Amino acid sequence: MFASPRWLALFAASMLGVSTVATAQTPAPSAPLPAQFVSAKKIFVSNASGESYSGMAASDLTYSDFYFALKSWGRYELTASPADADMVFEIRYEAPFGPSNAGNSVEFPETMLVIFDPKTHVVLWAFSEPLVSTKHESNEQHLAETLTNLLNDVKRLVSIAEANGTSSSK
Repeated sequence: MFASPRWLALFAASMLGVSTVATAQTPAPSAPLPAQFVSAKKIFVSNASGESYSGMAASDLTYSDFYFALKSWGRYELTASPADADMVFEIRYEAPFGPSNAGNSVEFPETMLVIFDPKTHVVLWAFSEPLVSTKHESNEQHLAETLTNLLNDVKRLVSIAEANGTSSSK
C-alpha cells in the first residue's frame, strides 16, 4: 500500500507545477506610482549635465534632443520655468574621463533622467541608460537611441500609472 519513491517524486513534481501555474496566473501586486505621472500637465526640462571629457557638445545635444523628443510626444506642455511645472525632468549626460576597468566593469558614458516634484524636490522616478558605441555607428546615433529608450521608459511608466488608475485624487 505504500507508494513507491518514484510515484511520490512524480506527484510532488506535478503539484509543484500546479503551484507554479497558479502563481503565474496571479500577478504580484505592484507599489503605487506617483500620481503626478497622470495628473501633470506641464513639464520643465532641466539640463543637469556636468563637465566630462566629451565637452559641452554631448550634454547640449542630450538636452536639446530629449527636449524636442518630449515635446513631439505631446503628452505634456513644456514650460520655461520650473515654478510653472507640475514635474521637472532633469536630463544628464555623464562620461568618465576615459574608460576604466574597476572590478571588471567598464564604465561608459550614460544618460540619466531624474523626475522630481518641483514643489517638494522629492525624486519621483529615475532612469539611466548606458551609451555604448560600436565601430558601425556614431556616438550621435547611440545618443539618439539612448534618448529614445529613456523617453520610452517614461511612456511605459505613464501608461502603467494610467492603467492602474493613478490619479491626483488618490
